[in-house]
Amino acid sequence: MASKSFNSFSLLSLAIFGAILLSQGLVEARGRVGVNPFCQKAQYFKLCNGMVKNAKTEKEASINAITSTRVLAAQIPVLTKAVTDTVNQGVTDPTAKESVIKQCTKVFQNAVEDLDLSLAAVGSDDVFTAATKLSAINLSDCSDAMDEFGVTLPMQKVVTQFQRQVSNCLAVVQSKQ
Repeated sequence: MASKSFNSFSLLSLAIFGAILLSQGLVEARGRVGVNPFCQKAQYFKLCNGMVKNAKTEKEASINAITSTRVLAAQIPVLTKAVTDTVNQGVTDPTAKESVIKQCTKVFQNAVEDLDLSLAAVGSDDVFTAATKLSAINLSDCSDAMDEFGVTLPMQKVVTQFQRQVSNCLAVVQSKQ
């Protein structure tokens, strides 16, 4: 009797495991319906569709995505001023003020520089460098520095949108890997 139950359980387990593998394979083969082929790995695929526009190649898609993000990055000087104003109002220690403002300014400058370097790398067909530069972009050091002094990062919607677009850029650049 135990042998018969064990066989039934084994067959059921095998069938379930097979169905899981099959479904994973089908999902991988089909991809996301209505999503640009270069955005299949993107976390924010609807946003990504608009970023890559009508690109025909991975290189075009990468250039379009990074350029779209670079346009948003043009708001970084406004963000830097907003951070400076917020820190000046919310932090009383002059040394802390200077430290937070320097940290945020550096983070924002590095983000723009890394975007520009990733765009140049894509233009040179250097996917590895492009991916490395995009991976390095992270605005959380600024928000962490501000949080440490109880100050909230201003323009959070812009920061969130920027981070999402950078994430999508990385997914597009790595879409063939």
